[in-house]
Amino acid sequence: SLSLCLMFVCCTRNQPFLPHLPPPPLNLLRQWIECMPEGTFNNIMAANVINLIDHDVDLLRLCNTHNIRVHAAAVFATGLLVGGSKYRYGKVPPEVQQRVVQWQRLAERHGVPLPAVAVQFPLRFACVEFVALGCHTPEQVQANRQHFTTVVPMQLWADAYQQKLLKVPVHE
Repeated sequence: SLSLCLMFVCCTRNQPFLPHLPPPPLNLLRQWIECMPEGTFNNIMAANVINLIDHDVDLLRLCNTHNIRVHAAAVFATGLLVGGSKYRYGKVPPEVQQRVVQWQRLAERHGVPLPAVAVQFPLRFACVEFVALGCHTPEQVQANRQHFTTVVPMQLWADAYQQKLLKVPVHE
């Protein structure tokens, strides 16, 4: 039901966590944010919508407008941006694979690893407060830490926008 899904997607003052509910579609999430009273949503966790392959600019703008903090998850696009072979847990469409190759080349030209670019990308948006990373081993934890501390040159973001890899320019 709508009320149950609403409780899942927002961290309200009364019900911060309901793990057994499926997330709603993004278009529905946008509609809820627009129609609910200001302050209903403190923050949202958005998976697979703020990464180098998929970035929902409309959702980010809406969150900025309504002062909603975003916690970005699945920034590696279900592992595709760290060498995985699946996209959204399925076969990788050719156009998505092409975007990955373009991002890899851009990262190499700027001397930074693609996972570092992927981890830091969501944080370029003012409404994004946290990036949640999945890991299975201590080595992955250490690698993720390194990705956060790697300096990604501002020129990389400008080049990505110019190459139409980004829908909007990102700023410092």
